[in-house]
Amino acid sequence: MGQSNENVAAIDIGANFVRMTIAVIKQNGDVEIVDNLQKNTNIGKDTFNFKRIKPESVKEICSILKGFFYIMKDYSIKSYIAVSTSGIRDAENKEYVIEQIRIKTGLKVKIINNAEERFLMLKAVKNKIERSNNLFDGGTAVLNIGSGGIEFYIFENAKLKYTTYINIGVLRIVETFAELQSNSLNFANVLEEYVNSKIAGLKRYLLNLKISSFIVIGGEIKLMVSINENKPQNFIAGNWLSDFYNNIKNASIQNISDKYEIPLSQAKMVLPNVIIIYQFLKLTKAKNIYASNVCLRDGIIVDIIHKRSNKNYKNMFRADIVNCALFIGKKYAVNLSHARNVRAAAIKIFNSLAGVHLLSEREKLFLEIAAILHDIGHYVNLNKHSIYSYSIIHEEQIIGFSDRDLEIIANVVMYHEELIPSLNHKNYAKLNHEDKIIVSKLSAILKIAESFDASGKGKIKKFDIEVGDESVRFKAYSENDCTLEKWTFNKNKEFFEEIMGIKPTISIIRG
Repeated sequence: MGQSNENVAAIDIGANFVRMTIAVIKQNGDVEIVDNLQKNTNIGKDTFNFKRIKPESVKEICSILKGFFYIMKDYSIKSYIAVSTSGIRDAENKEYVIEQIRIKTGLKVKIINNAEERFLMLKAVKNKIERSNNLFDGGTAVLNIGSGGIEFYIFENAKLKYTTYINIGVLRIVETFAELQSNSLNFANVLEEYVNSKIAGLKRYLLNLKISSFIVIGGEIKLMVSINENKPQNFIAGNWLSDFYNNIKNASIQNISDKYEIPLSQAKMVLPNVIIIYQFLKLTKAKNIYASNVCLRDGIIVDIIHKRSNKNYKNMFRADIVNCALFIGKKYAVNLSHARNVRAAAIKIFNSLAGVHLLSEREKLFLEIAAILHDIGHYVNLNKHSIYSYSIIHEEQIIGFSDRDLEIIANVVMYHEELIPSLNHKNYAKLNHEDKIIVSKLSAILKIAESFDASGKGKIKKFDIEVGDESVRFKAYSENDCTLEKWTFNKNKEFFEEIMGIKPTISIIRG
């Protein structure tokens, strides 16, 4: 870290609240939280009801953020990250809102997609929980309940296996079903059916994985902890949650407010929260719930530390991202043996030609994910599968990647086979100049990498690379007939030379 303590700020513009955490990052890397602020906002109500944020709500949020800005000045904040999630992200006029915030408050706010949001939460979870106890031993499920959506993570022995985002946040449910709630006598049952219809597909990801720990973040979990008197700290027994659900499922919002002495605005959130948690508890078959106070701002602070530290944090979460890609590949019936072979070849080529392509480690990660998922479109159609692979990668929202990142990865996959990048292709033409070059270089490497396992049979167990000034020679070793592999290599070598400026050749050596 730097030579002295540093004050930083993390701002989270959510659908229901705007929150800011002020923290001190100490010389040894430890973090001390010195202030937390929270203000209500109506942006989620506007977005989920009308698809646009009203001018009155924009003025309100600008006023809140201007106040935060002055507080940041009082703390001498120089480094901050401000993000917005579903409340602004899902609004049709989001660009205008962000611009108004910039002009009126001086704060630059980044709209993060759900993959980036899940990645920040992953950083927060692993930083705050993994180090403090054994909750990550065995199978662990983590449920983060937000206003606009929920994030679900599955870990096996502290290794991330799967993560997804589902648009059934509590405020979104409340606003969507507001009219039905006042007219239905079985509203709780309706919500149960609705939540179950959205999460039923998750069951297959939990097969053969015993969940020993179920962690819940956000929502009204703090309220449940506070009213559950007979409990270890931060733990809720599954049978207590079941009883609590039965007690409130037919209660009015006013009755919940009176009984638990909470505002009506909070009381209307309780039932949807409990239903979501209860359905996930049944899904995971866990016996107890661990209530965590981890939040998105914790992940933002960890991100600030990583970006400003002299330590090498670049690869800290690489394995989690790769594991997620492999899991997605498995879901779409990708030949994982072939995918791993192509990934290994691509990494080796990338590393050997570092002085030629001049790309970064970040771009190498793009290549790895593209190599794993390049055949994912076969699940939809065996013909022109690259086009479907492009679409699926966008839809899957792979954790840790921005929309720009995903566009690059999807394009690299698009061009892993016969197609080459062309300005006649809309997906390529809309990229900026820098990203066009990245896509072209990575797809050229991926084409050559796949040629080493063109048959999908793993015939080539190893190969050497000799890089010269104007050529690169590949020497592949195999005991099998590699005619197809050599033919595929030669078919792609012209594009490789065009992009890289060096001529590739291949020789197959028996043995």
